Amino acid sequence: MLHLVTGGSGSGKSAYAENCCLKYGGPCLYLATMKIWDEEDRKRVEKHRAMREGKGFDTCECPVDLEKLDIPEHFRSGTVLLECMSNLLVNELWREDIPDASAGSMDETALEKHPETGFATDRQAVNGKKKDGQTGDGEHIAGNAARDHDTEVRILRGIRHLADSCRHLVIVTDEIFSDGIRYDEESMRYLRVLAALNRDIAEQADAVTEVVFGIPVPVKGKNGRKEYV
Repeated sequence: MLHLVTGGSGSGKSAYAENCCLKYGGPCLYLATMKIWDEEDRKRVEKHRAMREGKGFDTCECPVDLEKLDIPEHFRSGTVLLECMSNLLVNELWREDIPDASAGSMDETALEKHPETGFATDRQAVNGKKKDGQTGDGEHIAGNAARDHDTEVRILRGIRHLADSCRHLVIVTDEIFSDGIRYDEESMRYLRVLAALNRDIAEQADAVTEVVFGIPVPVKGKNGRKEYV
């Protein structure tokens, strides 16, 4: 079962996701994607560790390459909590050990370069184009568009791998699209890819919940809009 949990900063989405994992039962594995760059990051990590203390989570640091992670047999009948998608995307999108994708526009056979992910990627969203084919604001240069698409597919392959490796997968992501601010192009590039990932995962998810001021609002569930937990 795949459950996507979203919400703004400080919304309570992390606590809600952790409680979902405990209710689903079985051993719980926490996949931490955040890299610590400064003191602020360190404080955030300490806060989340304190939140999980005593709840029975085992923690695994996994900032990149989800598809290469070998989930221990002990957790395959339990629940994996991935926190969070926004940090994972930062790490994957600007990693230096993968060469830039070749320049050139994405064509209809782009996905044939990658193993099947099980997700339908939205090329137009990642490329910064509107559904009617018109160019959106801040259209990517061809090289960035190719790299962004490769990043999205690589992450989705990892999500599919995790979903196939455990009974329940809970993913925490961020709702950071509603402030109405026009950021620099690199930030807009990040927002476009995150939005595409959120849509791709939500489409395949069994349940989607947005947490607002600590209140879980069901968006998608097994029975219409009824929530799982």
